Amino acid sequence: MFDAQPASSVQALAKAVVDATGRSDYLMRVEGVLDSGIPVHLFAGEKSRAEWRVPERFLRRAASMTIQRGVGHMMMLEDGEGFLALVASLV
Repeated sequence: MFDAQPASSVQALAKAVVDATGRSDYLMRVEGVLDSGIPVHLFAGEKSRAEWRVPERFLRRAASMTIQRGVGHMMMLEDGEGFLALVASLV
């Protein structure tokens, strides 16, 4: 999945995620998406799920919660095909 991408692309993606989730209004923005009625599907790697600090109210309101087995935080890098299969199963 990322095999054809230069390292700078993966680094830019990681930086964008950290920048967005590190904002003081991040949880309020997530709440807004949940309030909008757009289905929110949560994905976690089996090895990193225990470290999540997701408010319980978000977990209850999510359309689904999927744990990808055998991977950690960077699911799409560790098992890109498996990650795509999980996403495809929800589309």
